[in-house]
Amino acid sequence: MEDRDYEVINGQQTLGKGGRREVLKGLEQNMLLADVSETLDKYKVYEIDELKKATNGFDERCVIQGSVYKGCIDGKLFAIKKMKWNAYEELKILQKVAVMVVFCWCYMVVKNDEGKRLLVLWLKVVVNMVCLVVVMGWGNNVSGGEVWVNHGNLVRLEGFSIDPEDGSCFLVYEYIDNESLHSWLHENKGKLNWKTRLRISIDVANGLQYIHEHTRPQVVHKDIKSSNILLDTNMRAKIANFGLARSGCNAITMHIVGTQGYIAPEYMIDGVVSPKMDVFSFGVILLELLSGREAINEDGKVLWVSAHEIWEGTNEDEKVKKLMGWIDEFLQKQSCSVEALTNMMAIAAACVNKDPSKRPSMVDVVYALCKSDDLFYDISGNEFSSSPVIAR
Repeated sequence: MEDRDYEVINGQQTLGKGGRREVLKGLEQNMLLADVSETLDKYKVYEIDELKKATNGFDERCVIQGSVYKGCIDGKLFAIKKMKWNAYEELKILQKVAVMVVFCWCYMVVKNDEGKRLLVLWLKVVVNMVCLVVVMGWGNNVSGGEVWVNHGNLVRLEGFSIDPEDGSCFLVYEYIDNESLHSWLHENKGKLNWKTRLRISIDVANGLQYIHEHTRPQVVHKDIKSSNILLDTNMRAKIANFGLARSGCNAITMHIVGTQGYIAPEYMIDGVVSPKMDVFSFGVILLELLSGREAINEDGKVLWVSAHEIWEGTNEDEKVKKLMGWIDEFLQKQSCSVEALTNMMAIAAACVNKDPSKRPSMVDVVYALCKSDDLFYDISGNEFSSSPVIAR
């Protein structure tokens, strides 16, 4: 604690009860934000009042989706997410015991109500700080929190805030202008041409390749779907919402979560968590891009089952004929090659194979997508050009 903090505490003796409460509240917030800032100094620490002002007090009219709010800070837009952690599920058993033992001992020693109130706040802060360690991906120890890794096809985390009143945590992300892929494909937001769809598929594949191959232990997103794929001003795709992410592979869980139509069979039946479940979900997104159809229709039939019906058999001419009648009507009017369409369909069919051992890795998927005949533009720029992309 700084010398000035002791001076503030000593100065409370000359204040009334209400004044002391306000001083203590301000001191709590300053100490909290200072400690968090020192620990996680590469992220901006926002005052909770900044976020309240940015969202008009977390007004429902500012809600983007779920618990994510659109807010403006210093003239710049952000997506502000209120976390919904059950803190005790986030902590390992030893962390729980250590925190609770210290808390209970201090609670018994402290005699006055104000001190006990501060201890309760301290416990909430400690719990959320442990969760923030999970959030920021220290050691890539991800388990049901928000994973933070640095890649151009993942939504960027800008900073965070903790409400000193109740210990609630807020994450501040970059704001993505063009909403989700789902809104473009299924909510009449606009029509995506073939080259844009192909570029989106490669962006998503690159993002998944990164979290599968370049984090240790591997990170599994567990909720890949078109509504979690956001499109920026240049229609480049970024993967969002790592709230269900897990680290490690081939884990078993009894708690099945996810979105119908995207869930891999082995996860639904046996609770197997592995990168191959993300591959399966990505295959469903490819099918959405090709067909313009929802992952599950009004009758409850999932898209990947109908895709298997289209793509089954050995007669290539017959498969192509069925595919041409199945794809999005808007694509049928585009100048995309049959080879490019069948290439994406073949990749999608491989990704949604019921047997996870027969699904490709995301490395293989990126390589196959980049071989498309229609990929004669520079995907690093804002405009299409004649520069071909060379597959690795």
